[in-house]
Amino acid sequence: MQQPAYVAGKNATDSALIIDAMDLLYSGNVDTLFLVSSDSDFTRLAVRLRESGRRVFGIGAQKTPVSFQNACDRFTFTEVLVQPAVAPASTVAEGAAPAPATTVDDVLDATAVPPIEDVLVPAVRAMERDDGWAPLSSVGAYIVNNHPSFDSRNYGSPRLGQLVRSLDFVEVKQVASTDGSEHPYYA
Repeated sequence: MQQPAYVAGKNATDSALIIDAMDLLYSGNVDTLFLVSSDSDFTRLAVRLRESGRRVFGIGAQKTPVSFQNACDRFTFTEVLVQPAVAPASTVAEGAAPAPATTVDDVLDATAVPPIEDVLVPAVRAMERDDGWAPLSSVGAYIVNNHPSFDSRNYGSPRLGQLVRSLDFVEVKQVASTDGSEHPYYA
C-alpha cells in the first residue's frame, strides 16, 4: 500500500491499514487476517479482530512488543523464516572457502525467546493425564494458546516432536493408537 505523507510521521500508513482491516472485518468475507508488523500500534487491532471471531496471525521481528505478540492467535518471528544462505558449489571459487551459512542461531536473539524449560514444563504438567503422560498434541496446543510466539524453530528444531526428543529433561515414549499408528507421548 502506498500512502502519501499528508502530514509528517508514520501513522498515516498505520491508520490506512487499520481502516482497511476493519473494512475486511465488516465485509464478512474474511476468517483469518495476517498482520505483518513489529509495531505495537497494531495490538488493539489484533484484539478487536479476535473479539469478532477472526483468527489473527502476526509476523514480525523479535523486537515486536510482547503485547502485540500475545494479541495474535499465532505470532512468528521473521528471523526464523530466514533460509540458510549457502552459495551453490559452482559459484564458489576453487580453493576458496564458502561463505558461512546463515542459520537460525545466527539470526535469533536468545533473549527474545523464553528458555524452553519455562515453556515446556508447565505445558506438560497442565496436560498430564492420570497415567502421568501428556500427549504431544495437547502439549503443543497448550503452548500455542499460552505463548503465541512459540515456534520450535526458535529453538533450532523444525518440529515440536524433534525438539522434545532432543531435550534431556523430558522422557519420551511412543504409544500405539487404536488405528495402529504411533503417537508420541511425553512426560
